Amino acid sequence: FALAPESLASASMESRNTVDIKTAKKMTADEAKAILQMNDNKVVDVSAVDADQNGKSKEFKITTAKDLDILTNNQIGIYNNFRSIDIGKYVRSDEFDAQYYYGGDDLGATYTQAQTQIKLWAPTAKKVVLNLYDSLDNGSTATKTFVMTRGDKGVWSHTESCGHGTYYTYTVTTAVGTQEATDPYAKSAGV
Repeated sequence: FALAPESLASASMESRNTVDIKTAKKMTADEAKAILQMNDNKVVDVSAVDADQNGKSKEFKITTAKDLDILTNNQIGIYNNFRSIDIGKYVRSDEFDAQYYYGGDDLGATYTQAQTQIKLWAPTAKKVVLNLYDSLDNGSTATKTFVMTRGDKGVWSHTESCGHGTYYTYTVTTAVGTQEATDPYAKSAGV
């Protein structure tokens, strides 16, 4: 299928206030700036990447007025034809690491007889729910759920008095949706 001439083929977050876009047709940076729109932000500068002799390109670097919030679904568009800005490139950048790198060795479940502390590094999550189970059966439902607390560097945590035989998953909500996940830092399948 073909893209509409006034649409974006892609939009990727480069830094906190820079977005790389690809358009369906060639245009100048001024033409792009005149028709680009953002939800809850403003385009302040547009520069063409690898422009031809007429100054036209399909690739542009966009500078925004405000930093993009990785917890929201940032969108950019042409003539109300919006596209979500992908943050994949940004989360693999030095800038992201400088802001969110966590060097602790306490991720996953840390069990003591008194309590279990569970931590998850998920800086792009806007909500994390801890689901506790008494059984490993596929059809079992969570016996308890807790909204975890977001801390420094995007580390989510919850402390609960639960002992051996307790199993857990997370329900993680990001700007693009919600899904259940196992613990990437798990030392075992349960406490």
